[in-house]
Amino acid sequence: MEMDDEGSELPLERQSLLVLKTLRRTIAEKAELILLLEDDLIFNKHLSHNVHAWHPVRQLRRGQHFFGSLYNSGVTFDRLVPALAYGEARPQSVLGSQAFLISRATARYMVTCWGVESALHVDVKLRCLAARQCPLFYHIPSLVQHVGYESTWEGPMLSACDFDPDWRAN
Repeated sequence: MEMDDEGSELPLERQSLLVLKTLRRTIAEKAELILLLEDDLIFNKHLSHNVHAWHPVRQLRRGQHFFGSLYNSGVTFDRLVPALAYGEARPQSVLGSQAFLISRATARYMVTCWGVESALHVDVKLRCLAARQCPLFYHIPSLVQHVGYESTWEGPMLSACDFDPDWRAN
């Protein structure tokens, strides 16, 4: 677990440094799949079961690129597969970084190419980098919900449009 060390007075810079630090550490620990969570979240009661049962995760092979989100703030989908609980998001519509699943290969690519994307907001930076390598999968319905009243990082306050605290995959 990584926590904000407030190494900068600029909230967006702190968030970016924290995410980069987290990705570097998880790559070093050789985790094959990384769950990157922000604060102020509530979770689906069956989160672990649902993530392990999720079709895109079950199809993932060691060394493959993967980027998924368990939180949908209202993205636009290029492809929907409700029977398998996922959609593929249009990259330009991705907003919010509350709960990302990132493969080790994609995390390594992100760290290597971090400075290539000049986006100030980390959600934009991550989606731009990931979209170069793989589809952006979204769990349908959202398995996490953002709670609170103001954004720590000075972004818009977002909430999942389809959060279901009780949903369970068959």
